[in-house]
Amino acid sequence: MRKSGFTLVEIVAVIGIVSVILTILVPVLGGARRRARSVLCRSNIRQIGIAFDLYSANNDCLPYAYVMYDSVLESVYIANDASVDWPGVRWYHYLDVMPDRFVPQNSVLQCPSKNYTELQFKYNIQWGNYGMNWSVGKSPRLTLPTACREFEGSPTKLTSLDRPSDTLLLADSGYAWIAWFHTLASTHPSVIMTNHELLNQIYLPGASVNRQKTLWPAQEEDALYGRHPNRTVNCLFADGHIENKKADDLVVQPLDHGQFTNRSPLWQP
Repeated sequence: MRKSGFTLVEIVAVIGIVSVILTILVPVLGGARRRARSVLCRSNIRQIGIAFDLYSANNDCLPYAYVMYDSVLESVYIANDASVDWPGVRWYHYLDVMPDRFVPQNSVLQCPSKNYTELQFKYNIQWGNYGMNWSVGKSPRLTLPTACREFEGSPTKLTSLDRPSDTLLLADSGYAWIAWFHTLASTHPSVIMTNHELLNQIYLPGASVNRQKTLWPAQEEDALYGRHPNRTVNCLFADGHIENKKADDLVVQPLDHGQFTNRSPLWQP
C-alpha cells in the first residue's frame, strides 16, 4: 500500500517548474512596471504642459528656464541642496505646480522612472527629473561665456516660434534645464568653448554619448541605461504634444563646417 504524500522526485520536479515560471514572469512583470512608470511620466509632462500654456496665456510668454535671482520669488532663492545645486529660480517656480521648494516624491515634478538612489538626489527636484530646453526658456543676462549668449534674452513667446511642433520644450533630463550642447561629447570644441559648469552632469537619460561624460556615481544608471524601455525619452514640444523618442534621436551630431544635425529647430527655435 502506497503512503500518501509527495516523493522527493515529485517535489524536485515541482520546484523546477516553479523556478522556470518565475524565470519567465519576473522580467515580464519588471517590464510591465517600467512601462507603467513611463505612462505616469507622460501624464506628469502633460500636466506640466498645461501649466506652461496657462502661464503663457496669462503672461504672453514662457517662464525663464533659470534666473539667478528673482525678488518676487525671493523665498525660493536657496536651492534644495547647496552642495549640488546653484541658488536661483527655475521654470517650475513660476508655474502652478509647486506649492513650495520642497516637493514630495509623488509631485508631477518628480519623474517616476528616475534612477537615482542616493537621498541627496532622489528627492531633489533639480536632478534627474525634467529639464526645460534652455534655448527656448532663456535666462536674463548672466555672466556667461560668449558661446552661451544665445541663452540670454527676454522670455520666449510661443507665438514667435516658427515650428512649435518641432521645437523641444521639456524632456526627461539629468537637470532642471538642458541645452543642445549637453548632448555633445564633452571633448567637442563647441562644448569646450562654453566652459559650462557641471557640463558632464547634465544629460539626456540613455543617450550613448553619456558614456563619454564624467558622471557622478548616483547618475550612472539613469544616464547610461535610461529610464524608459528602449532608452527612450518623454518629450514635450512647444505646440503641446508629447512624444516618446529614442534618446539618441535627440542628440545633436556635429557635421562639417560647424554645422549640426538636430540643433534647429529641435533645440534652437
